[in-house]
Amino acid sequence: MILAEKIALLRRRSGLSQEELAEQMQVSRQSVSKWESGTSIPDLEKILRLSALFGVSTDFLLKDELNEQALPDTPVPDADPDAPRTLTAEEADDCLALHEQLTGRISAAVATLILSPVPFLGLMGRAEAGLLGEDLAAGIGLSVLLVIVAAAVAVLVLTGMRLARYEYLEKEPFRLAYGVEGVLLRRKEELEPRFRVSVTIGVVLFILSLAPVLLAAGLNAAGSVILSLICLLLALVALGVAIILRTGLVYGCLNKLLQLGDYTPENKRLEKQMEPFVGAYWCAVTAGYLLWSFLSMRWDFTWLVWPVAAVAFAAIHAVLQGVLRRR
Repeated sequence: MILAEKIALLRRRSGLSQEELAEQMQVSRQSVSKWESGTSIPDLEKILRLSALFGVSTDFLLKDELNEQALPDTPVPDADPDAPRTLTAEEADDCLALHEQLTGRISAAVATLILSPVPFLGLMGRAEAGLLGEDLAAGIGLSVLLVIVAAAVAVLVLTGMRLARYEYLEKEPFRLAYGVEGVLLRRKEELEPRFRVSVTIGVVLFILSLAPVLLAAGLNAAGSVILSLICLLLALVALGVAIILRTGLVYGCLNKLLQLGDYTPENKRLEKQMEPFVGAYWCAVTAGYLLWSFLSMRWDFTWLVWPVAAVAFAAIHAVLQGVLRRR
């Protein structure tokens, strides 16, 4: 009997489904399926865990000449509920591949959200120049804005649902299977130059985006001109964000897998404690933005809530982390 047949036999003999065995082995069901079909072989650490789980020797698992008659009649022990999950090379590759596949959609959706006020601002600029009624411009502009936002949010929700199975990487401690860390570190080193260039270009675009608006304000340009330049500002910001996200999402995924930066076990513990504050903060910011915008109808100005809220959140977040670390 080969290893694949023995794993399938031991699983059925123990009354476990592939999902249940995967849970006890802390791998995906697809991994167990590949083991049993012979298209993939578990690494040495997994073979040792299978040996302990089924109460058989590693010799029985690895030696083809040993068959079913050599099996002991031993019940399957319960898995340790406190043991950290082990991430296999296959799971790490799947996670990275999914992030690489979705990074284009996510960056495009975020850029679209940033650009969503552009039609509204353009129409208000025409109204300012007397080419269109102000009420008509506001009605059409807001309708188009909501359609664009709805489409971009739909894309983000769908991609978020596909990435949901890897949310535990941000919240729970885990172990990497033997050899996985070295592979991930090498991939991170290869991506590092591209990531640095992307961040540099993005930051430069953010800085340059302010120049046209400041120049127009200094020259006392007409309102329609200022609105057009605000559209240019948003376009440059959207481009900068998209460039950063194209490599930043994959780079962030590598940090999650390696548990570096914001994803160390200690930071995960702190983030879990701060979850209620984060949710309440962004709900309050969103409510304040919508209330202010609809009451004032100054959509060309109220968008400034978001960069201010983001900077304030970073400061408050850092203070809270410091306080919680001292406890």
